[in-house]
Amino acid sequence: MKFFKDQDIKRLIFIGLLIVIYSVALLVLNHLGFFSLIRTILVALIPAIMAIFVAFLIEPIILFFIRRGIRRPYAVLITYFIIASILTLLGLLLIPNIIAQITKFINNLPLIIGSITLFLDNISNDYGIDIDYAKIIDEFITHNSINTINIIISIFSNIINVTLVVGGSIFLSFDFDRFKAWIKKLLPKTFKRGILSFFKEYLTMIHRYVFGILLDATIIWILSTTGFWMVGLEYPIVFGLIVGIFDLVPIIGPYLGGTPAVLLGLTVSIEFALLVVLVLIVIQTIDGNFIQPYIMKNVIKVHPLESIISLSVLGAVFGFPGMVASPLVAIAIKIIINQINEGRREREQEVINMREVK
Repeated sequence: MKFFKDQDIKRLIFIGLLIVIYSVALLVLNHLGFFSLIRTILVALIPAIMAIFVAFLIEPIILFFIRRGIRRPYAVLITYFIIASILTLLGLLLIPNIIAQITKFINNLPLIIGSITLFLDNISNDYGIDIDYAKIIDEFITHNSINTINIIISIFSNIINVTLVVGGSIFLSFDFDRFKAWIKKLLPKTFKRGILSFFKEYLTMIHRYVFGILLDATIIWILSTTGFWMVGLEYPIVFGLIVGIFDLVPIIGPYLGGTPAVLLGLTVSIEFALLVVLVLIVIQTIDGNFIQPYIMKNVIKVHPLESIISLSVLGAVFGFPGMVASPLVAIAIKIIINQINEGRREREQEVINMREVK
């Protein structure tokens, strides 16, 4: 009895070859500095790209007001005012608690690191492993202290980019119809129909995905915070927020996001860390079987291989932001493949119809 059909074996061989070719190409391009060049170009264009993306993302809300008889300038102002008000309200309600817990966590960080070091030393002694964990952790802290300074500098420098994105998206929303008409004029006539068809479907899927994944991440944050608080984990809001943010990263995000909470649990006991793991498993089970299928039911399904490729490439080039944005690229690739296949089927059907006529 065969466990695999010939077609399945061919598919596995094809996927294996594809992964090998992809890995080799990735190494070669990275060695040639291709990704550094792409990163430099795109980083320079990020404010403009993000402004266009935000404007397209918010356009359905603006159209909601326009359909109710409100002129576009007023609809734009109302939309951005509502968004700013919601963000401000959430900031006033949540940021003080988050800052308080982060401050408390930083103050207790030496004790937490000491507890983790002691725990690892006990394991090493039990199994006869000679590793200086204290030295490793000190080097990690020193390295990341430099990274922290760089991050702080980056935050201040990115304030300008955020201002450009917000300002650019507002002005683009005012002239959105004119901007779309200008883009259509730039498209070559030969491919205009296909490109417009792609963007129509792509933007619909992106709206559904972005609003869906943000809602899902918010729910995961609330569930994680509640679960951590119920089992008695310290700083539940902070670690719940970490889980929620990493939930934006497909496939590996949920596992990465829960790691800091588990490490903190280890400073108490192995049993407590396992309890934290249980909380994360329950939340991910609920999310994977009930929340995500309902929220994402109208979003195009992407093959795991396509997700992994886009995740690894964009992660290698842009780091964490690239990982978060990888589903947007995977969705675009999926739509292009679907449209190519649909076009091929239409041409084949036309040939069949012509033969029947003859």
